[in-house]
Amino acid sequence: VVLDADGSERRFTPDAANTSDGDARLRPGDRISRAHGSPSDDLGVMVVHDPSNSVLVDDRERIPA
Repeated sequence: VVLDADGSERRFTPDAANTSDGDARLRPGDRISRAHGSPSDDLGVMVVHDPSNSVLVDDRERIPA
């Protein structure tokens, strides 16, 4: 998972503590929760399948203050 805010990227791998079913894998319908710590209200989120390097999600969201 790649978070992009104000031109800086932060990457992290899902783990059991932040996936909805606690198995550290993202499957259809799963949710991931992570504090992003970004001061920006505009956040880009990209999910990449590591073995194939395929982009599964590439989206920007406005986060209410």
